[in-house]
Amino acid sequence: MSAGDFPPHTAGGPPRARGRLRSPVFRIAAVARYELRWDLRKVWFYLALALTLLFVVLFGVFVPYVILHLPGPGSTPGNSTSPSPSNTATPYGNFSSFTGLWWLLGPYALALFLPAFFPLLFGSMSSSESLSRERDQGTLGALLSQPLGRSDVVLGKFFAKALEFLVLSTVLVVGLIVAATIVLGPQQYEWGFPLVVLEVALAFLFFAAFGLMISAVTKRPRPVTFLGLVLWVLVLYMLWAAGVGSRPLLPLGYYLPFSSAMLATPAVYNLFVHGSATVPVVIQAYLPVFGFVNLNLGVASGSADFVNVTLGLLGGIALCLFLARVGLGATDVRGD
Repeated sequence: MSAGDFPPHTAGGPPRARGRLRSPVFRIAAVARYELRWDLRKVWFYLALALTLLFVVLFGVFVPYVILHLPGPGSTPGNSTSPSPSNTATPYGNFSSFTGLWWLLGPYALALFLPAFFPLLFGSMSSSESLSRERDQGTLGALLSQPLGRSDVVLGKFFAKALEFLVLSTVLVVGLIVAATIVLGPQQYEWGFPLVVLEVALAFLFFAAFGLMISAVTKRPRPVTFLGLVLWVLVLYMLWAAGVGSRPLLPLGYYLPFSSAMLATPAVYNLFVHGSATVPVVIQAYLPVFGFVNLNLGVASGSADFVNVTLGLLGGIALCLFLARVGLGATDVRGD
């Protein structure tokens, strides 16, 4: 077997690589291709894609259609005149102020009541068994016996997740733009959709990196999602307690990656709608015992909010990947 080859793809082993793997780029790409093949056999990716498309249909088509056709105050029963988005009065107020921003409200809605829950769920599901699977199936030793460093394995698996979540985020954002344009007319700020895709993907990728970190030191995938849920609840209560005590956590909260993930989609909304204006940074959440509450994190300009959330997520991803590399370096793979 040449120095640039993986072991043959037998008994669940990693596939044979083509060409030389002298460059770190090619080594990482080889691991990423291998990981993608595995993930395309998993239920979580297709479940996430199906739920993304369902959300696009519900929020982008069904919800605005229902709002537009709800009888407003003073409406005449039996009036068949189709309402116009520009002058529709609904029980929720004047809908015209929302029609051009509907595609931005879609990602924002994902942060309502259960902020960052779906990124936590699917991000951790995507990587919860990524390294523990290799250990259980005896392929981790085969991977590391090739000209692949532990950093190559961690980064390759992470970049596979990055591609998957970029696809899901693009489907979500572009789907909302198309649906909202068809139902409500031209949308505002659609030129900035790459920034929205980036922020949504980063929220998912932080939890994917978190899953890789835990997977590097555990033999079972269950602790990943469980630990993530515990930390998620603790951060929610911490943000609530800080707001109630009039001690908002900003700017410190930006550098707690769990809270940055919660602020990701509100941050892109603030960036486009408020720009450099200073606004309260508030997210809604459901807390057991207390019910639905507003988490008042402080005040910031829309642009500063976006930049700080992005830096917080990137810092959290880098830290988790570093710890995953350290954890994998301490793993005994003899006998794999």
